[in-house]
Amino acid sequence: MKSDNEGKTGINLKLLPIALLTLFVTGCSITPKAIENEAQLNNTYKGLREVLNTQQPIDHKITLSEAIARTLKYNLDHRVQQAQLMLESGNLKAAYMEMLPALNVGVDYSFRNNELIQNLVDSNGQVSPGGQSYTPREILNQSYGLEWSLLDLGLSFTRAQQQANRVMIAEEERRKIVQQLVQEVVTTYWKAWTAQTMLSEVLRFKEKAELALKRSKEAESKKINTPQIELDYQQVLIKAIRKINQLNAQIMDASANLKRLMNVSSGSQFELSDPGVPLAGLPTISPQFEKMDTLALIYRPELRQASYQTEIAKKGIQAAIINMLPGIDFNFGYNVTNNEFMKNQYWWGGNIGASLNLIQTVLAGPYAINLANQTHSFEQLRQIASTVTVLTQVRIAYTNYLLWQEDAAYAVKEADVSMALLEYAEKLEQTNKGNEQITIRRGIEAISAQFDKNVTLARAHEALSKLYQSVGLDIMPADARNLPLPELEKKVAVILKAQSQGEFNVQINKAYTEVKPILDRIKAEMLEEEKEQMSKTSAPVKKDTKFISKKNSQRGSNAKTPKYSHQKIMDSDCLSAHLPLIPLFSQEVCEAG
Repeated sequence: MKSDNEGKTGINLKLLPIALLTLFVTGCSITPKAIENEAQLNNTYKGLREVLNTQQPIDHKITLSEAIARTLKYNLDHRVQQAQLMLESGNLKAAYMEMLPALNVGVDYSFRNNELIQNLVDSNGQVSPGGQSYTPREILNQSYGLEWSLLDLGLSFTRAQQQANRVMIAEEERRKIVQQLVQEVVTTYWKAWTAQTMLSEVLRFKEKAELALKRSKEAESKKINTPQIELDYQQVLIKAIRKINQLNAQIMDASANLKRLMNVSSGSQFELSDPGVPLAGLPTISPQFEKMDTLALIYRPELRQASYQTEIAKKGIQAAIINMLPGIDFNFGYNVTNNEFMKNQYWWGGNIGASLNLIQTVLAGPYAINLANQTHSFEQLRQIASTVTVLTQVRIAYTNYLLWQEDAAYAVKEADVSMALLEYAEKLEQTNKGNEQITIRRGIEAISAQFDKNVTLARAHEALSKLYQSVGLDIMPADARNLPLPELEKKVAVILKAQSQGEFNVQINKAYTEVKPILDRIKAEMLEEEKEQMSKTSAPVKKDTKFISKKNSQRGSNAKTPKYSHQKIMDSDCLSAHLPLIPLFSQEVCEAG
Protein backbone atom coordinates (compact mmCIF):
# COMPACT_ATOMS: atom_id res chain seq x y z
CA MET A 1 0.00 0.00 0.00
CA LYS A 2 2.82 2.28 0.83
CA SER A 3 4.53 1.62 -2.49
CA ASP A 4 1.32 2.55 -4.32
CA ASN A 5 1.17 5.88 -2.53
CA GLU A 6 4.83 6.55 -3.30
CA GLY A 7 4.18 5.74 -6.98
CA LYS A 8 1.26 8.10 -7.13
CA THR A 9 3.32 10.81 -5.44
CA GLY A 10 6.10 10.31 -8.02
CA ILE A 11 3.64 10.62 -10.88
CA ASN A 12 2.15 13.77 -9.37
CA LEU A 13 5.58 15.29 -8.99
CA LYS A 14 6.35 14.55 -12.65
CA LEU A 15 3.09 16.17 -13.75
CA LEU A 16 3.66 19.25 -11.59
CA PRO A 17 6.02 21.05 -14.06
CA ILE A 18 3.59 20.41 -16.93
CA ALA A 19 0.72 21.84 -14.88
CA LEU A 20 2.74 24.90 -13.93
CA LEU A 21 3.75 25.45 -17.58
CA THR A 22 0.12 25.15 -18.72
CA LEU A 23 -0.98 27.63 -16.07
CA PHE A 24 1.77 30.07 -17.12
CA VAL A 25 0.90 29.89 -20.83
CA THR A 26 -2.82 30.31 -20.08
CA GLY A 27 -2.18 33.33 -17.90
CA CYS A 28 0.06 34.98 -20.52
CA SER A 29 -2.30 34.48 -23.46
CA ILE A 30 -3.11 37.68 -25.41
CA THR A 31 -6.45 38.40 -27.04
CA PRO A 32 -7.17 41.27 -29.50
CA LYS A 33 -8.82 44.22 -27.81
CA ALA A 34 -10.24 47.37 -29.41
CA ILE A 35 -8.79 50.64 -28.19
CA GLU A 36 -11.00 52.46 -25.72
CA ASN A 37 -12.52 55.85 -26.54
CA GLU A 38 -10.64 57.57 -23.73
CA ALA A 39 -7.29 56.23 -24.92
CA GLN A 40 -8.12 57.20 -28.52
CA LEU A 41 -8.97 60.78 -27.51
CA ASN A 42 -5.80 60.98 -25.46
CA ASN A 43 -3.81 59.98 -28.55
CA THR A 44 -5.55 62.40 -30.93
CA TYR A 45 -7.33 65.30 -29.25
CA LYS A 46 -4.76 65.96 -26.56
CA GLY A 47 -1.88 65.59 -29.00
CA LEU A 48 -3.50 68.03 -31.43
CA ARG A 49 -4.13 70.61 -28.71
CA GLU A 50 -0.53 70.36 -27.52
CA VAL A 51 0.75 70.97 -31.04
CA LEU A 52 -1.56 73.94 -31.66
CA ASN A 53 -0.82 75.56 -28.29
CA THR A 54 2.90 75.78 -29.06
CA GLN A 55 2.29 78.09 -32.05
CA GLN A 56 2.08 81.85 -32.06
CA PRO A 57 -1.56 82.99 -32.33
CA ILE A 58 -2.81 84.88 -35.38
CA ASP A 59 -4.35 88.28 -34.56
CA HIS A 60 -3.46 90.22 -37.70
CA LYS A 61 -3.47 90.00 -41.49
CA ILE A 62 -1.41 87.16 -42.87
CA THR A 63 1.04 87.91 -45.66
CA LEU A 64 2.34 85.39 -48.15
CA SER A 65 5.76 85.55 -46.50
CA GLU A 66 4.29 84.76 -43.08
CA ALA A 67 2.18 81.94 -44.53
CA ILE A 68 5.30 80.32 -46.00
CA ALA A 69 7.24 80.90 -42.77
CA ARG A 70 4.48 79.36 -40.65
CA THR A 71 4.30 76.40 -43.00
CA LEU A 72 8.04 75.76 -42.79
CA LYS A 73 7.97 76.07 -39.00
CA TYR A 74 4.71 74.37 -38.04
CA ASN A 75 3.65 72.12 -40.92
CA LEU A 76 3.23 68.58 -39.64
CA ASP A 77 4.52 66.90 -42.81
CA HIS A 78 7.71 68.93 -42.49
CA ARG A 79 7.95 68.08 -38.79
CA VAL A 80 7.45 64.40 -39.55
CA GLN A 81 10.31 64.52 -42.03
CA GLN A 82 12.45 66.36 -39.47
CA ALA A 83 11.63 63.59 -36.99
CA GLN A 84 12.55 61.02 -39.62
CA LEU A 85 15.90 62.74 -40.09
CA MET A 86 16.49 62.71 -36.33
CA LEU A 87 15.51 59.05 -36.20
CA GLU A 88 18.00 58.16 -38.92
CA SER A 89 20.68 60.15 -37.08
CA GLY A 90 19.86 58.18 -33.93
CA ASN A 91 20.18 54.94 -35.86
CA LEU A 92 23.59 56.10 -37.04
CA LYS A 93 24.73 56.64 -33.45
CA ALA A 94 23.38 53.19 -32.57
CA ALA A 95 25.36 51.72 -35.48
CA TYR A 96 28.51 53.40 -34.16
CA MET A 97 27.84 51.93 -30.73
CA GLU A 98 27.70 48.44 -32.21
CA MET A 99 31.37 48.75 -33.18
CA LEU A 100 32.44 49.04 -29.54
CA PRO A 101 33.58 45.93 -27.63
CA ALA A 102 31.19 44.30 -25.18
CA LEU A 103 31.93 44.96 -21.52
CA ASN A 104 30.36 41.96 -19.81
CA VAL A 105 29.61 41.58 -16.11
CA GLY A 106 28.58 38.08 -15.16
CA VAL A 107 27.40 36.47 -11.93
CA ASP A 108 26.82 32.72 -11.65
CA TYR A 109 25.33 31.19 -8.49
CA SER A 110 24.88 27.43 -8.11
CA PHE A 111 23.83 25.26 -5.19
CA ARG A 112 23.05 21.64 -4.29
CA ASN A 113 21.93 19.73 -1.18
CA ASN A 114 25.27 17.95 -0.66
CA GLU A 115 28.90 18.29 -1.56
CA LEU A 116 30.11 17.34 -5.01
CA ILE A 117 32.74 14.65 -4.33
CA GLN A 118 34.68 13.12 -7.19
CA ASN A 119 37.16 10.23 -7.04
CA LEU A 120 40.52 10.80 -8.61
CA VAL A 121 41.98 8.32 -11.10
CA ASP A 122 45.55 7.55 -12.03
CA SER A 123 47.11 7.47 -15.48
CA ASN A 124 45.74 4.00 -16.07
CA GLY A 125 42.18 5.08 -15.36
CA GLN A 126 42.06 3.32 -12.02
CA VAL A 127 40.54 4.98 -8.97
CA SER A 128 43.24 6.21 -6.61
CA PRO A 129 42.57 5.05 -3.05
CA GLY A 130 41.83 7.98 -0.82
CA GLY A 131 42.09 10.51 -3.62
CA GLN A 132 39.01 12.69 -3.93
CA SER A 133 38.10 16.25 -4.99
CA TYR A 134 35.46 18.34 -3.24
CA THR A 135 33.21 21.17 -4.41
CA PRO A 136 31.18 23.27 -1.94
CA ARG A 137 27.40 23.10 -1.89
CA GLU A 138 27.12 26.79 -2.88
CA ILE A 139 29.38 28.52 -5.40
CA LEU A 140 29.31 32.16 -6.49
CA ASN A 141 31.38 33.00 -9.59
CA GLN A 142 31.88 36.56 -10.89
CA SER A 143 33.46 37.75 -14.12
CA TYR A 144 34.25 41.20 -15.52
CA GLY A 145 35.71 41.35 -19.00
CA LEU A 146 35.85 42.66 -22.55
CA GLU A 147 34.67 40.68 -25.57
CA TRP A 148 35.33 41.74 -29.13
CA SER A 149 34.71 40.08 -32.49
CA LEU A 150 36.63 41.33 -35.52
CA LEU A 151 33.96 39.98 -37.87
CA ASP A 152 31.22 41.87 -36.03
CA LEU A 153 33.45 44.96 -36.02
CA GLY A 154 33.83 44.86 -39.81
CA LEU A 155 30.12 44.29 -40.40
CA SER A 156 29.14 46.99 -37.90
CA PHE A 157 31.50 49.48 -39.55
CA THR A 158 30.03 48.76 -42.98
CA ARG A 159 26.45 49.04 -41.69
CA ALA A 160 27.34 52.33 -40.00
CA GLN A 161 28.56 53.64 -43.36
CA GLN A 162 25.29 52.54 -44.95
CA GLN A 163 23.31 54.22 -42.18
CA ALA A 164 25.27 57.45 -42.70
CA ASN A 165 24.06 57.44 -46.31
CA ARG A 166 20.48 56.86 -45.11
CA VAL A 167 20.79 59.97 -42.96
CA MET A 168 21.71 61.94 -46.07
CA ILE A 169 18.79 60.40 -47.98
CA ALA A 170 16.46 61.66 -45.24
CA GLU A 171 18.04 65.12 -45.53
CA GLU A 172 17.45 65.17 -49.30
CA GLU A 173 13.85 64.10 -48.70
CA ARG A 174 13.49 67.03 -46.31
CA ARG A 175 14.79 69.41 -48.99
CA LYS A 176 12.29 68.03 -51.48
CA ILE A 177 9.37 68.40 -49.05
CA VAL A 178 10.34 72.02 -48.33
CA GLN A 179 10.30 72.84 -52.04
CA GLN A 180 6.94 71.17 -52.53
CA LEU A 181 5.43 72.92 -49.50
CA VAL A 182 6.51 76.35 -50.74
CA GLN A 183 4.90 75.71 -54.14
CA GLU A 184 1.70 74.46 -52.53
CA VAL A 185 1.49 77.45 -50.18
CA VAL A 186 1.91 79.94 -53.04
CA THR A 187 -0.90 78.36 -55.09
CA THR A 188 -3.24 77.85 -52.12
CA TYR A 189 -2.64 81.37 -50.79
CA TRP A 190 -3.58 82.91 -54.14
CA LYS A 191 -6.80 80.87 -54.25
CA ALA A 192 -7.67 81.72 -50.65
CA TRP A 193 -7.06 85.41 -51.27
CA THR A 194 -9.19 85.20 -54.41
CA ALA A 195 -12.00 83.65 -52.38
CA GLN A 196 -11.64 86.38 -49.75
CA THR A 197 -11.80 89.28 -52.24
CA MET A 198 -14.33 87.87 -54.70
CA LEU A 199 -16.75 85.94 -52.52
CA SER A 200 -19.12 88.84 -51.87
CA GLU A 201 -19.16 89.79 -55.55
CA VAL A 202 -19.73 86.17 -56.57
CA LEU A 203 -22.66 85.79 -54.18
CA ARG A 204 -24.16 89.11 -55.35
CA PHE A 205 -24.19 88.02 -58.97
CA LYS A 206 -25.48 84.59 -58.03
CA GLU A 207 -28.45 86.13 -56.21
CA LYS A 208 -29.04 88.43 -59.17
CA ALA A 209 -28.95 85.51 -61.61
CA GLU A 210 -31.30 83.42 -59.45
CA LEU A 211 -33.76 86.35 -59.20
CA ALA A 212 -33.63 86.85 -62.98
CA LEU A 213 -34.25 83.14 -63.48
CA LYS A 214 -37.30 83.34 -61.22
CA ARG A 215 -38.65 86.32 -63.15
CA SER A 216 -38.09 84.57 -66.47
CA LYS A 217 -40.09 81.57 -65.32
CA GLU A 218 -42.92 83.88 -64.21
CA ALA A 219 -42.81 85.64 -67.60
CA GLU A 220 -42.90 82.26 -69.33
CA SER A 221 -45.99 81.22 -67.34
CA LYS A 222 -47.72 84.55 -68.16
CA LYS A 223 -46.69 84.18 -71.82
CA ILE A 224 -45.28 87.72 -71.98
CA ASN A 225 -42.66 86.56 -74.52
CA THR A 226 -42.45 83.54 -76.73
CA PRO A 227 -41.34 80.32 -75.00
CA GLN A 228 -38.17 80.13 -77.08
CA ILE A 229 -37.01 83.57 -75.95
CA GLU A 230 -37.61 82.79 -72.29
CA LEU A 231 -36.04 79.33 -72.51
CA ASP A 232 -32.93 80.75 -74.19
CA TYR A 233 -32.72 83.36 -71.45
CA GLN A 234 -33.15 80.70 -68.76
CA GLN A 235 -30.42 78.59 -70.33
CA VAL A 236 -28.01 81.54 -70.17
CA LEU A 237 -28.90 82.15 -66.53
CA ILE A 238 -28.55 78.50 -65.55
CA LYS A 239 -25.13 78.32 -67.22
CA ALA A 240 -24.12 81.47 -65.33
CA ILE A 241 -25.24 80.03 -62.00
CA ARG A 242 -23.39 76.77 -62.69
CA LYS A 243 -20.28 78.76 -63.61
CA ILE A 244 -20.49 80.60 -60.29
CA ASN A 245 -20.89 77.33 -58.41
CA GLN A 246 -17.85 75.90 -60.18
CA LEU A 247 -15.80 78.95 -59.21
CA ASN A 248 -16.96 78.62 -55.61
CA ALA A 249 -15.99 74.95 -55.59
CA GLN A 250 -12.45 75.84 -56.67
CA ILE A 251 -11.86 78.57 -54.09
CA MET A 252 -13.98 77.63 -51.07
CA ASP A 253 -11.60 74.85 -49.94
CA ALA A 254 -8.50 77.04 -50.39
CA SER A 255 -8.80 78.62 -46.95
CA ALA A 256 -9.09 75.21 -45.27
CA ASN A 257 -6.08 73.91 -47.20
CA LEU A 258 -4.05 76.98 -46.24
CA LYS A 259 -4.89 76.41 -42.57
CA ARG A 260 -3.84 72.79 -42.97
CA LEU A 261 -0.50 73.79 -44.48
CA MET A 262 0.18 76.34 -41.73
CA ASN A 263 -1.12 73.85 -39.13
CA VAL A 264 -3.66 76.37 -37.84
CA SER A 265 -6.86 75.37 -36.06
CA SER A 266 -9.73 74.92 -38.51
CA GLY A 267 -11.83 77.36 -36.48
CA SER A 268 -9.29 80.19 -36.75
CA GLN A 269 -10.38 83.30 -38.63
CA PHE A 270 -7.88 85.66 -40.28
CA GLU A 271 -7.55 87.87 -43.33
CA LEU A 272 -4.97 87.63 -46.10
CA SER A 273 -2.93 90.38 -47.69
CA ASP A 274 -2.61 90.88 -51.43
CA PRO A 275 -0.03 88.35 -52.69
CA GLY A 276 0.63 90.55 -55.69
CA VAL A 277 2.71 92.89 -53.51
CA PRO A 278 5.63 90.49 -52.78
CA LEU A 279 5.16 88.80 -56.16
CA ALA A 280 4.98 91.98 -58.18
CA GLY A 281 6.32 90.67 -61.46
CA LEU A 282 7.33 87.62 -63.45
CA PRO A 283 11.00 88.05 -64.40
CA THR A 284 12.44 87.28 -67.80
CA ILE A 285 14.74 84.28 -67.58
CA SER A 286 17.25 83.47 -70.29
CA PRO A 287 17.89 79.80 -71.13
CA GLN A 288 21.25 78.54 -69.85
CA PHE A 289 20.71 74.84 -70.30
CA GLU A 290 24.36 73.80 -70.01
CA LYS A 291 24.68 75.52 -66.65
CA MET A 292 21.20 74.46 -65.51
CA ASP A 293 21.84 70.83 -66.49
CA THR A 294 25.15 70.77 -64.64
CA LEU A 295 23.61 72.20 -61.48
CA ALA A 296 20.67 69.80 -61.71
CA LEU A 297 23.06 66.83 -61.92
CA ILE A 298 24.70 68.03 -58.71
CA TYR A 299 21.92 69.45 -56.57
CA ARG A 300 18.68 67.68 -57.45
CA PRO A 301 17.50 65.75 -54.36
CA GLU A 302 16.40 62.74 -56.44
CA LEU A 303 19.85 62.30 -58.02
CA ARG A 304 21.63 62.82 -54.72
CA GLN A 305 19.37 60.22 -53.12
CA ALA A 306 20.18 57.86 -55.99
CA SER A 307 23.91 58.40 -55.38
CA TYR A 308 23.48 57.55 -51.71
CA GLN A 309 21.44 54.46 -52.60
CA THR A 310 24.18 53.38 -55.00
CA GLU A 311 26.77 53.84 -52.26
CA ILE A 312 24.63 51.78 -49.87
CA ALA A 313 24.45 49.00 -52.46
CA LYS A 314 28.23 49.21 -52.92
CA LYS A 315 28.74 48.81 -49.18
CA GLY A 316 26.39 45.81 -49.40
CA ILE A 317 29.00 44.10 -51.59
CA GLN A 318 31.63 44.86 -48.96
CA ALA A 319 29.42 43.43 -46.22
CA ALA A 320 28.83 40.23 -48.22
CA ILE A 321 32.59 39.76 -48.62
CA ILE A 322 33.30 40.42 -44.94
CA ASN A 323 30.63 37.93 -43.93
CA MET A 324 32.59 35.17 -45.69
CA LEU A 325 35.72 35.76 -43.60
CA PRO A 326 36.51 33.72 -40.49
CA GLY A 327 35.42 35.16 -37.18
CA ILE A 328 38.16 36.04 -34.70
CA ASP A 329 37.00 36.64 -31.13
CA PHE A 330 38.94 38.18 -28.22
CA ASN A 331 37.95 37.72 -24.59
CA PHE A 332 39.83 39.14 -21.60
CA GLY A 333 38.68 39.82 -18.05
CA TYR A 334 38.89 39.43 -14.29
CA ASN A 335 37.32 36.46 -12.47
CA VAL A 336 36.33 35.84 -8.85
CA THR A 337 34.98 32.72 -7.12
CA ASN A 338 34.12 31.79 -3.53
CA ASN A 339 35.04 28.14 -4.04
CA GLU A 340 37.15 27.60 -0.95
CA PHE A 341 38.66 24.43 -2.35
CA MET A 342 40.34 26.40 -5.19
CA LYS A 343 43.81 27.65 -4.41
CA ASN A 344 43.53 30.75 -6.67
CA GLN A 345 40.16 32.41 -6.20
CA TYR A 346 41.08 35.63 -8.09
CA TRP A 347 42.65 35.62 -11.55
CA TRP A 348 42.95 37.45 -14.88
CA GLY A 349 42.20 35.39 -17.96
CA GLY A 350 41.34 35.56 -21.63
CA ASN A 351 41.21 33.63 -24.83
CA ILE A 352 41.44 34.11 -28.60
CA GLY A 353 39.33 31.97 -30.90
CA ALA A 354 38.65 31.69 -34.60
CA SER A 355 35.79 30.03 -36.46
CA LEU A 356 34.77 29.69 -40.08
CA ASN A 357 31.29 28.92 -41.40
CA LEU A 358 32.05 26.69 -44.37
CA ILE A 359 28.47 26.80 -45.69
CA GLN A 360 28.57 30.59 -45.59
CA THR A 361 31.97 30.72 -47.26
CA VAL A 362 31.41 28.08 -49.94
CA LEU A 363 27.69 28.22 -50.72
CA ALA A 364 25.84 31.23 -49.32
CA GLY A 365 28.71 33.72 -49.59
CA PRO A 366 29.19 33.73 -53.39
CA TYR A 367 25.42 33.95 -53.88
CA ALA A 368 25.22 36.92 -51.49
CA ILE A 369 28.06 38.69 -53.33
CA ASN A 370 26.40 38.08 -56.67
CA LEU A 371 23.10 39.44 -55.33
CA ALA A 372 24.85 42.51 -53.90
CA ASN A 373 26.52 43.15 -57.27
CA GLN A 374 23.15 42.91 -59.00
CA THR A 375 21.66 45.35 -56.49
CA HIS A 376 24.51 47.78 -57.14
CA SER A 377 24.00 47.51 -60.91
CA PHE A 378 20.28 48.07 -60.44
CA GLU A 379 20.87 51.23 -58.41
CA GLN A 380 23.30 52.54 -61.03
CA LEU A 381 20.77 51.90 -63.79
CA ARG A 382 18.03 53.58 -61.79
CA GLN A 383 20.27 56.60 -61.25
CA ILE A 384 20.85 56.90 -65.01
CA ALA A 385 17.09 56.70 -65.60
CA SER A 386 16.53 59.39 -62.96
CA THR A 387 19.20 61.53 -64.63
CA VAL A 388 17.37 61.46 -67.96
CA THR A 389 14.12 62.33 -66.19
CA VAL A 390 15.71 65.23 -64.31
CA LEU A 391 17.27 66.75 -67.43
CA THR A 392 13.93 66.51 -69.19
CA GLN A 393 12.23 68.20 -66.25
CA VAL A 394 14.64 71.14 -66.50
CA ARG A 395 13.50 71.88 -70.04
CA ILE A 396 9.84 71.24 -69.23
CA ALA A 397 10.03 73.58 -66.22
CA TYR A 398 11.59 76.34 -68.32
CA THR A 399 9.03 75.91 -71.12
CA ASN A 400 6.13 75.85 -68.68
CA TYR A 401 7.35 79.03 -67.03
CA LEU A 402 7.48 80.82 -70.38
CA LEU A 403 3.96 79.64 -71.22
CA TRP A 404 2.50 80.63 -67.85
CA GLN A 405 4.35 83.95 -67.97
CA GLU A 406 2.77 84.78 -71.32
CA ASP A 407 -0.62 83.45 -70.27
CA ALA A 408 -0.51 85.56 -67.08
CA ALA A 409 0.06 88.72 -69.12
CA TYR A 410 -2.99 87.97 -71.28
CA ALA A 411 -5.03 86.98 -68.22
CA VAL A 412 -4.41 90.41 -66.71
CA LYS A 413 -5.49 92.08 -69.96
CA GLU A 414 -8.59 89.88 -70.18
CA ALA A 415 -9.57 90.73 -66.60
CA ASP A 416 -9.20 94.46 -67.30
CA VAL A 417 -11.28 94.25 -70.48
CA SER A 418 -13.97 92.14 -68.80
CA MET A 419 -14.21 94.60 -65.91
CA ALA A 420 -14.51 97.52 -68.34
CA LEU A 421 -17.31 95.73 -70.20
CA LEU A 422 -19.13 95.07 -66.91
CA GLU A 423 -18.92 98.72 -65.89
CA TYR A 424 -20.23 99.75 -69.30
CA ALA A 425 -23.12 97.25 -69.09
CA GLU A 426 -24.08 98.47 -65.61
CA LYS A 427 -24.12 102.08 -66.79
CA LEU A 428 -26.39 101.14 -69.69
CA GLU A 429 -28.72 99.25 -67.36
CA GLN A 430 -28.91 102.22 -64.98
CA THR A 431 -29.91 104.52 -67.88
CA ASN A 432 -32.43 101.96 -69.17
CA LYS A 433 -30.40 101.53 -72.38
CA GLY A 434 -29.24 97.99 -71.55
CA ASN A 435 -30.84 94.88 -70.14
CA GLU A 436 -30.34 92.69 -67.13
CA GLN A 437 -29.31 89.66 -69.15
CA ILE A 438 -26.25 91.39 -70.61
CA THR A 439 -25.28 92.79 -67.22
CA ILE A 440 -25.44 89.36 -65.58
CA ARG A 441 -23.46 87.78 -68.40
CA ARG A 442 -20.83 90.54 -68.24
CA GLY A 443 -20.66 90.16 -64.47
CA ILE A 444 -20.10 86.43 -64.66
CA GLU A 445 -17.45 86.94 -67.35
CA ALA A 446 -15.71 89.59 -65.22
CA ILE A 447 -15.73 87.38 -62.14
CA SER A 448 -14.45 84.42 -64.14
CA ALA A 449 -11.72 86.54 -65.76
CA GLN A 450 -10.63 87.93 -62.39
CA PHE A 451 -10.54 84.44 -60.95
CA ASP A 452 -8.57 83.12 -63.94
CA LYS A 453 -6.14 86.03 -63.60
CA ASN A 454 -5.39 85.24 -59.97
CA VAL A 455 -5.12 81.51 -60.60
CA THR A 456 -2.88 82.08 -63.64
CA LEU A 457 -0.59 84.37 -61.64
CA ALA A 458 -0.42 81.72 -58.95
CA ARG A 459 0.42 79.06 -61.51
CA ALA A 460 3.06 81.32 -63.06
CA HIS A 461 4.81 81.86 -59.73
CA GLU A 462 4.45 78.17 -58.99
CA ALA A 463 6.13 77.47 -62.35
CA LEU A 464 8.96 79.82 -61.30
CA SER A 465 9.36 77.85 -58.07
CA LYS A 466 9.39 74.61 -60.06
CA LEU A 467 12.13 76.05 -62.24
CA TYR A 468 14.22 76.55 -59.11
CA GLN A 469 13.29 73.04 -58.01
CA SER A 470 14.20 71.51 -61.39
CA VAL A 471 17.75 72.82 -61.02
CA GLY A 472 17.93 71.77 -57.37
CA LEU A 473 18.53 75.21 -55.89
CA ASP A 474 17.20 75.54 -52.34
CA ILE A 475 14.51 78.20 -52.20
CA MET A 476 14.60 78.41 -48.41
CA PRO A 477 17.52 78.14 -45.94
CA ALA A 478 18.28 74.70 -44.53
CA ASP A 479 17.83 75.88 -40.93
CA ALA A 480 14.48 77.52 -41.64
CA ARG A 481 12.53 75.63 -39.00
CA ASN A 482 14.99 76.53 -36.25
CA LEU A 483 14.68 80.30 -36.80
CA PRO A 484 12.20 82.44 -34.85
CA LEU A 485 9.04 83.14 -36.81
CA PRO A 486 9.64 86.91 -37.33
CA GLU A 487 13.20 86.33 -38.54
CA LEU A 488 12.10 83.52 -40.83
CA GLU A 489 9.31 85.70 -42.25
CA LYS A 490 11.83 88.43 -43.13
CA LYS A 491 14.08 85.92 -44.90
CA VAL A 492 11.16 84.55 -46.89
CA ALA A 493 10.13 88.08 -47.91
CA VAL A 494 13.65 88.79 -49.18
CA ILE A 495 13.69 85.53 -51.14
CA LEU A 496 10.29 86.21 -52.75
CA LYS A 497 11.36 89.70 -53.72
CA ALA A 498 14.58 88.37 -55.25
CA GLN A 499 12.62 85.81 -57.26
CA SER A 500 10.19 88.39 -58.63
CA GLN A 501 13.09 90.67 -59.61
CA GLY A 502 14.82 88.04 -61.72
CA GLU A 503 17.59 86.76 -59.46
CA PHE A 504 17.36 83.31 -61.04
CA ASN A 505 20.06 83.95 -63.64
CA VAL A 506 22.33 85.51 -61.01
CA GLN A 507 22.00 82.49 -58.75
CA ILE A 508 22.59 80.11 -61.67
CA ASN A 509 25.79 81.91 -62.65
CA LYS A 510 27.00 82.06 -59.07
CA ALA A 511 26.37 78.36 -58.41
CA TYR A 512 27.86 77.36 -61.77
CA THR A 513 31.04 79.34 -61.08
CA GLU A 514 31.59 77.28 -57.93
CA VAL A 515 31.29 73.92 -59.69
CA LYS A 516 32.91 74.81 -63.03
CA PRO A 517 36.46 73.74 -61.95
CA ILE A 518 35.08 70.31 -61.04
CA LEU A 519 33.28 70.08 -64.38
CA ASP A 520 36.42 71.09 -66.31
CA ARG A 521 38.44 68.44 -64.49
CA ILE A 522 35.85 65.76 -65.30
CA LYS A 523 35.82 66.84 -68.95
CA ALA A 524 39.61 66.62 -69.12
CA GLU A 525 39.54 63.13 -67.58
CA MET A 526 36.87 61.97 -70.03
CA LEU A 527 38.82 63.42 -72.95
CA GLU A 528 41.98 61.63 -71.79
CA GLU A 529 40.10 58.35 -71.48
CA GLU A 530 38.71 58.72 -74.99
CA LYS A 531 42.21 59.40 -76.32
CA GLU A 532 43.46 56.22 -74.69
CA GLN A 533 40.58 54.22 -76.12
CA MET A 534 41.20 55.61 -79.59
CA SER A 535 44.89 54.86 -79.38
CA LYS A 536 44.03 51.25 -78.52
CA THR A 537 41.48 50.87 -81.32
CA SER A 538 43.70 52.56 -83.91
CA ALA A 539 46.86 50.54 -83.05
CA PRO A 540 48.43 48.98 -86.21
CA VAL A 541 47.79 45.28 -86.72
CA LYS A 542 50.68 43.18 -88.00
CA LYS A 543 49.86 41.54 -91.30
CA ASP A 544 51.65 39.69 -94.03
CA THR A 545 53.47 42.42 -96.03
CA LYS A 546 53.51 40.27 -99.15
CA PHE A 547 49.75 39.81 -98.99
CA ILE A 548 49.18 43.55 -98.47
CA SER A 549 51.44 44.56 -101.41
CA LYS A 550 49.65 42.05 -103.61
CA LYS A 551 46.25 43.46 -102.65
CA ASN A 552 47.42 47.03 -103.19
CA SER A 553 48.78 46.18 -106.63
CA GLN A 554 45.40 44.69 -107.54
CA ARG A 555 43.47 47.75 -106.30
CA GLY A 556 45.80 50.30 -107.86
CA SER A 557 44.70 53.86 -107.58
CA ASN A 558 41.03 52.95 -106.97
CA ALA A 559 41.63 52.24 -103.29
CA LYS A 560 39.33 54.34 -101.09
CA THR A 561 40.11 55.77 -97.71
CA PRO A 562 37.73 54.84 -94.92
CA LYS A 563 34.93 57.36 -94.41
CA TYR A 564 34.59 56.87 -90.66
CA SER A 565 36.59 59.34 -88.58
CA HIS A 566 36.95 60.01 -84.88
CA GLN A 567 37.74 63.66 -85.45
CA LYS A 568 34.36 64.85 -84.20
CA ILE A 569 34.63 62.76 -81.09
CA MET A 570 37.78 64.67 -80.22
CA ASP A 571 36.03 68.02 -80.62
CA SER A 572 36.21 69.57 -77.16
CA ASP A 573 33.43 72.04 -77.93
CA CYS A 574 31.09 69.19 -78.80
CA LEU A 575 31.99 67.38 -75.59
CA SER A 576 31.42 70.55 -73.61
CA ALA A 577 28.03 71.06 -75.17
CA HIS A 578 26.77 67.58 -74.46
CA LEU A 579 28.61 66.61 -71.28
CA PRO A 580 25.89 67.89 -68.92
CA LEU A 581 23.44 65.55 -70.62
CA ILE A 582 24.39 61.88 -70.71
CA PRO A 583 28.15 61.30 -71.01
CA LEU A 584 27.51 57.80 -72.30
CA PHE A 585 25.80 59.22 -75.38
CA SER A 586 28.31 61.98 -76.14
CA GLN A 587 30.03 60.02 -78.89
CA GLU A 588 26.81 59.39 -80.84
CA VAL A 589 25.63 62.97 -80.44
CA CYS A 590 28.90 64.43 -81.64
CA GLU A 591 29.06 62.14 -84.63
CA ALA A 592 25.57 63.24 -85.60
CA GLY A 593 26.97 66.73 -85.97
